[in-house]
Amino acid sequence: MNNLTNPKYQSSVNLERMYFKKIIFSRADNHFDSAELQIGFNREYKLSDDCSKASVSLSCVVHDPQKDILNLEINIVGNFSCNAEDYTDRKTLLTKNTIAILFPYLRSQVSLVTTQPDMTPIVIPPMNIESIFEDCP
Repeated sequence: MNNLTNPKYQSSVNLERMYFKKIIFSRADNHFDSAELQIGFNREYKLSDDCSKASVSLSCVVHDPQKDILNLEINIVGNFSCNAEDYTDRKTLLTKNTIAILFPYLRSQVSLVTTQPDMTPIVIPPMNIESIFEDCP
């Protein structure tokens, strides 16, 4: 059996702290069709000068643009550290891997918030969240 405390098994990126900064949920008393919902994601990075630390924000907005029956906004923030040797490696790890680390928590919170009486929960499927942002700077 492997010793998981062995440094060779340790990640270069560590999640130091994570919290939900904003959760806004509103819905009308009408029944809605989940096929009419639109979902969008946004992310922001605040990197230290040497890219050894980062505060990363991942947001999700779900709404019905036609009837304004449902609105959900969730923002999760994670504080990360990175101990990779190279500056470029640290920057890449903190801008790519951190979003993938936060995404499952965001997905779960969307489902949890929308598990309400007379409502089918919204379930965001597992996906490569970073691919959504590939064309963004």
